[in-house]
Amino acid sequence: MAPADAQTQRTTAANQVRQNAKWLIAAFAAVGAALGAGIQISNVGGVHGLRLAGAVLGAAVGLGGVLLAIWQAGKVLDLQVATTSELVKNERLRERIGREPTFLGGFGYESVAELVDARTAALEKYRVAERATWQKPDDQVAAGRMKSLGAEFDALNQTVEFLRGVFIYEETMSTYVQARRLIALGAVLAFVGLFGFAVAANPPAQQREAETVIVHTTSPRGLRGPTGRRGPSGRRGPSGPPGWHVEDS
Repeated sequence: MAPADAQTQRTTAANQVRQNAKWLIAAFAAVGAALGAGIQISNVGGVHGLRLAGAVLGAAVGLGGVLLAIWQAGKVLDLQVATTSELVKNERLRERIGREPTFLGGFGYESVAELVDARTAALEKYRVAERATWQKPDDQVAAGRMKSLGAEFDALNQTVEFLRGVFIYEETMSTYVQARRLIALGAVLAFVGLFGFAVAANPPAQQREAETVIVHTTSPRGLRGPTGRRGPSGRRGPSGPPGWHVEDS
């Protein structure tokens, strides 16, 4: 396989991984929005004690899981550029070149640092030759030298850019593999948090009725207050404030 074809495949694979990360971020953002909406429409204001603590804990765990997954997926999207200093310092790239020395373009350099230094020197030589042609536009020797140095720089630069692509691909795949574990953990935490919040914030109807006291502001006919006065029907009602009837569930 030609190096250009291999580089194209690496770029395509890295872009696909980034696209997957974007979908994951969108999905978990939707989960977070659903959790936020659930907090607003739930009965969390009507629960107390352990149920309230459980609802708060469930919401915190769910949102924490969502943020963890989004954070890890976002790390994959950050790996789209790389500086030459990163190429020089990267241990994974150094090991890869040790296994495949042809990655240095066949220039005979032993490290990425030597290749980068050679490219920088070639660029400086090309600029000097370019200025010389500006001063002597009819000098064919100077023009030929500039063309030769330009070709040398292009060859070195293509090799450096090839290594940059390899670096981005390797780092993207490595980061994605590591992030998948934490993304899965975030998904589990989000599910557990959502489930726990839903159970704690929405107790069964019978339990809500047992915990609720309904107070009516008008008294039915015949109920008697603590003053001893009888209602219109003459029957004595349960004790309570005048004109009030309290139903205990």
